[in-house]
Parts: sequence; structure tokens; C-alpha cells
Amino acid sequence: MRADIRILERQHVLLFGQRLHVLEHFDAWMRDHFERMTVNVRKDVLFWTDELTLAKRSHPQIVAAVQQMEATIRTMSVDQSGFYRVWPW
Repeated sequence: MRADIRILERQHVLLFGQRLHVLEHFDAWMRDHFERMTVNVRKDVLFWTDELTLAKRSHPQIVAAVQQMEATIRTMSVDQSGFYRVWPW
């Protein structure tokens, strides 16, 4: 999708001599989207792990698994390295 946006930006520059900066706006939106997605998933998982922990306190294996999920989700992030290529003008 980024490549398509880049092609359209180039075409616009060739036709109208004006750059629209659409790719930068798309990248900013994607960064925000991934961040919101991460926050929402973390919030939901932590809610349900709390519920599981309360419901199954008497089962040490379940409590240990829930604690591992909580530790993992607290450090979760979406790896965006290499996603945002800087295009030469």
C-alpha cells in the first residue's frame, strides 16, 4: 500500500508540480493505529488475566500461566522496524 501511495504522490508531482505529503500522513496514521492496537490488546488481555486469576486461584499451574501471559503482554509491542522507508525525492 505504501508503494502505491508513493506512486500516486510521484504522479501528482509530475502532473501538478505539488507534493501532497500523503505518505507521511499515512505513516503517522499507521504508527498511531499500531500503538492504539497494542494498548487495546494489552488492556483486554490484562482484564481477562485478572478475571482468570480470581476465578482459578486454587490451581497453581493456571496462575503461573496467567502470570506469564501478563508479563509478556506488559512488554508487547508491534515491531515496525523497516516498515517506514524513507523515499528519496
